[in-house]
Amino acid sequence: MLQSTDAVLNDLFEGYAEQGFLPDGLPLARISNPYYEIWEDIASQLPNLIQTNQIRERIDNMPVCTTENLQTEPEWRRACVIMGYFTHAYIWGGETPKDVSAHHPGPPGPFPRQQRLPPSISKPFLEISAPRELPACATYAGLTLWNFIPSHPEADITDPDNLHVQTSFTGTKDEEWFMVTSVAVEAKGIKLISLMRDASKAVAANDIDLLTALLYRFADGLCDLTLTLKRMYEHNNPAVFFHQLRPFLAGSKNMGHAGLPRGVYYDTGDSDRVERPENWLQLNGGSNAQSSLIQALDIFFGIKHSATDGKQTGGPSFIQVRTSRDTSFQCLCLRHVSPSINTNDSKCETICLVRIGASLRNYPLELVFVRLYWSRRFNSLRMRTTQL
Repeated sequence: MLQSTDAVLNDLFEGYAEQGFLPDGLPLARISNPYYEIWEDIASQLPNLIQTNQIRERIDNMPVCTTENLQTEPEWRRACVIMGYFTHAYIWGGETPKDVSAHHPGPPGPFPRQQRLPPSISKPFLEISAPRELPACATYAGLTLWNFIPSHPEADITDPDNLHVQTSFTGTKDEEWFMVTSVAVEAKGIKLISLMRDASKAVAANDIDLLTALLYRFADGLCDLTLTLKRMYEHNNPAVFFHQLRPFLAGSKNMGHAGLPRGVYYDTGDSDRVERPENWLQLNGGSNAQSSLIQALDIFFGIKHSATDGKQTGGPSFIQVRTSRDTSFQCLCLRHVSPSINTNDSKCETICLVRIGASLRNYPLELVFVRLYWSRRFNSLRMRTTQL
């Protein structure tokens, strides 16, 4: 009989079936309240301020703004975008990322300036991120999901040609294309989430024929999604990505070699100037691995990943088929189809099986192993297919 492993997952797929993991409305282009004009002014000049080595001085001289004047959720999200860019621009915005270990004159404090975020960033960012359960650093949501704008209100956002970013580290087309392609993938993934929802209902109804049909449609949709992902190379030069953008995406965790042995101190401007150990934070930077869509696919197919300590993460697949011998196997799960393929590849972000071929009626099911993974060298999302 068919089994759904957890009713909570039904609610998850149901809740995101219409909009996916994109915001309910288009991201805010600018916070209209004049109080935050200083934030928007610096954000609009960010590439030039980084290139001319002025970004740290501008942020050091920026006033500490209260978050009390942020009224709507789009305003809070826009503020989160800005603070994420400011944080990483301040830490990594020198001539080279490794100059963060150099001591510079700055506001009073026992740390090198680039190991310390000034209150003008730290205080509002901590207030903004905490209620959203986000780390106070650049995230996938802040870099992409809340940072795009379509070329016109009715534009098809599944096509990256119709999208632009609002805030940028480098101001290059390569950076913009990397971000908007990710947004287009998320938009393409909306129909996959609705199919996951419908599949969960088919499981509840024990309707194997409907489930099978939905999985075929899901395979088609996943193929379509990977075609969009392959467009990443159209305007994203790996050399530009690696040398110009990638340094700004780095976090403060495990970055001792780059001059951040303790991470970054989030200085909230307390009058006593006493160091508070809890203000030292080690955080990961922005990564497409943070995509909720990819993680939802993992949940649906029961994909497990191995941590560096060898422990596996992830639970059973969302949909399982139980045979008459009471032996469970996962629908379209790779390791049950081809045990020779290593599913513990450390570069692998998600593993899915998809169908290709012109007609299901005339051709047998053809499976393609799709790996979406981060290249160790270029840290960019790539696709590899291996026909089984």
